[in-house]
Amino acid sequence: YIIPPGVILDIKIDTKPFTAETGSERNEPMKVTGKVTSCVMKATGHYRLGICFTRIQKEDIDLIDNFIKIKEHRKAPRWDMTK
Repeated sequence: YIIPPGVILDIKIDTKPFTAETGSERNEPMKVTGKVTSCVMKATGHYRLGICFTRIQKEDIDLIDNFIKIKEHRKAPRWDMTK
């Protein structure tokens, strides 16, 4: 289903893919709140959502950052938009 921009979602994210790569242990999911910024149909019944997290714990940010550092293969550095 199309989720229009502006909709606020409470999201649970399984941490297993993140902890498997970083070597950390965590069984409980991340619990975040996010605002839909875009929704694009990629194939029939499949959509790609852009979500801006509006509430996320510091430890979840760190887990995601570490995962990106391990998995990302960019030649140019990613912009740090937190500063």
